Amino acid sequence: PTYTTPLTTQIGRAHGISMRTFLTQLIFLLSLLLLEVESNHAPLDYEFSKSLHAKYNLYWNKPTDGEICMAVEVETLGWVGLGFSPNGGMVDSDIMMAWVIDGEVSITDRFAVSMSLPVLDDEQDFELVDGYEEDGKTIIQFCRNLLTCNEDDVELKLGAVNVIYSWNDDDPNPIPSQHTTRGVKNLKLIGAVREIPAALDNTTRVDITIGNVSIPNSKSTVYWCRTVRFNQPPTKHHIVKIGVHITPRNVDYVHHLLIYNCPTTFPELDGDCDSASSPIRQSGALSACTGSLLSGWAVGAGDFNLPLQAGIPF
Repeated sequence: PTYTTPLTTQIGRAHGISMRTFLTQLIFLLSLLLLEVESNHAPLDYEFSKSLHAKYNLYWNKPTDGEICMAVEVETLGWVGLGFSPNGGMVDSDIMMAWVIDGEVSITDRFAVSMSLPVLDDEQDFELVDGYEEDGKTIIQFCRNLLTCNEDDVELKLGAVNVIYSWNDDDPNPIPSQHTTRGVKNLKLIGAVREIPAALDNTTRVDITIGNVSIPNSKSTVYWCRTVRFNQPPTKHHIVKIGVHITPRNVDYVHHLLIYNCPTTFPELDGDCDSASSPIRQSGALSACTGSLLSGWAVGAGDFNLPLQAGIPF
């Protein structure tokens, strides 16, 4: 305040206008500036969201009338891509590619016939809702029918689907150049259930970890079993949430997890329990637990949430 008043006074006098007139004009100017930066775009208000990458977020709603609406938010000012793959790869994928150049949005429906630029579909089934660049990000909102009756499109139905994503920091010139980043996530888009976070009060988090496990080159599948013991709490508790955290570099290798409730006499296990020659398999110890499955997780699933008033007794 010490420096602002003299400076403002000098500016007002220099132009030969009164301070009241000057301040009125200044406030009016600031109001115009605020109106100019106000966003006219639809907000990213969706039922579900998933981070596909540190720089790539996906949003979607439950389908209505056979149509699903989605949005991607990517830290890039180039083109962005999202696709649905029958096998997790690029070939035979149904792909949306979009970009914003000088405020003009382009969205294309494409089909990948090889490991090259996906070709344009004869039928464009991605309907643009909104698209813009903001704060170094490209945001594209669109809708698509679950079943398009187009042989080059992937039908979206109940269960998990392989969602592929990609982007390039450059805009098409004139066609999109090869992606600089790509990846795949197995997600349950149709039939997804919104996660209900467990109450933070009166809850305790327990972490169960598996140490470093090496996968032999000679094996395509490894089952690893480990015994974890818990001290019985003095009062009755309920398990209200079971979540899975996988080290990012291992997400391509972990397929599913099973948690069993075993008797207190169960032996200590920490090793390969799949091969017929493994000591764990030969001991027959697993038969004592196989009928008491507590929880399970597989690729595409999220956290397992239970109502706070009806958890699993522990």
